[in-house]
Amino acid sequence: MEITSLLLPLGVIPAIIILYFLIGRYEGKYKEKYIFLTFVGGIVFGTIIILMERISFPSVYSNVLIFSFLFSLVEQLSKFIVLNLKILSDAAQPIYGASLGLGFYSSFAAFFVGEIEINLDAIFLIIFPISALFLSCSLGIILGIGIKRNEKGKYFLISLLLGMVSWIAIIFSIKDIYISSIFSTIYSVAIFYVIWKRYLPMAMLSRKELKNFIKRER
Repeated sequence: MEITSLLLPLGVIPAIIILYFLIGRYEGKYKEKYIFLTFVGGIVFGTIIILMERISFPSVYSNVLIFSFLFSLVEQLSKFIVLNLKILSDAAQPIYGASLGLGFYSSFAAFFVGEIEINLDAIFLIIFPISALFLSCSLGIILGIGIKRNEKGKYFLISLLLGMVSWIAIIFSIKDIYISSIFSTIYSVAIFYVIWKRYLPMAMLSRKELKNFIKRER
């Protein structure tokens, strides 16, 4: 399948906008070169893995649950391996996870949407890959939090199950793009909002800041 011109308008550009929005409030707490490296690395790994998933996609209806599990497993495992690299072992691991996740799914539209004709279906085809970006970003943050807190198994399992649900929706989108797009949008944005609003701020605190926060809460 050819990579179409949708790669930029429906992939990289929305990913950069979401990343810019996400990291704005944490300026000074992360290293910009690592943001760049994880984003580009996400594009490379994501393109390879998503292409492999696209090739095997015609077979997914033989067992939706197994393929959803395998697709999510490979994706989360690849992100998990990258985030465990020694150079990324600093307080900003959740942010690097977000950057990695956004880069990872920036090629999703090119492989799973293809050429778009201007009609009602185009709206849903545009929404779908953007909702996938929100979810991949959230899962990257979750993995980063797990590594930073040294609770890798727990947070890896959470990201695996959340990703699996998303893949079930993606698979069924072939039969009904409308319902799947609506579900995926609500699902991914809700998860992103909770992670961004509740968990990421706490995860980005240093030990000293966290202790002061706990004291204030008491």
